[in-house]
Amino acid sequence: MTKNKCIINTAKLFYQIFSVDYDEEFLNKILSGGGGNSTLGATLYHCFGEFVAYKISGKALKVLQEQNFQCEVNGNRVTISYKERNNRNKLFSNNAKGAENRRKKGKLLHFDHNPSNKKLLALLFAKVQELKNEKIEYDEKISKLANYIKTVQIVDLITIEQDDIRTGSDRGDPLTAEERDKLIKDTWYSLSFMEG
Repeated sequence: MTKNKCIINTAKLFYQIFSVDYDEEFLNKILSGGGGNSTLGATLYHCFGEFVAYKISGKALKVLQEQNFQCEVNGNRVTISYKERNNRNKLFSNNAKGAENRRKKGKLLHFDHNPSNKKLLALLFAKVQELKNEKIEYDEKISKLANYIKTVQIVDLITIEQDDIRTGSDRGDPLTAEERDKLIKDTWYSLSFMEG
């Protein structure tokens, strides 16, 4: 499936889910817990994973360089080896909570959905409600929603300390991507992956 086809199908899926009228109790339930802890959160992760863009913080880039991780910096673009990322997965993945516990397990960096999946669900719901009330054809609504979801979330490679700052501030009403970026006051680079 092409990237564009995946975006269109994702737009159709979430339009169908969120254009229906639910009672408030049920709506609150499906909009809560946006991580991998809910069916909708897992659906987001699976769908958006096909087309979401990545960026990396300056501090995360410095950690990669200190770890002698293969990466190329070209202006505001950083490219890392997909194979090395998988081979050195310990740097990026562990279920421990908090920077101190993660560091003990060897995790120094974190791939963070920005905004959080919980916030993204709320944003998608609001956008669908807006489009539902527009006097335009279904295909145009889907096209507008598809354009919206192309850039509504990005995956950030950040340090575990930066993730602690975001997590601590993201309780209650989750923050927007812009608000979360301002919290960690860093330089950002576009991130891509190369084979090998």
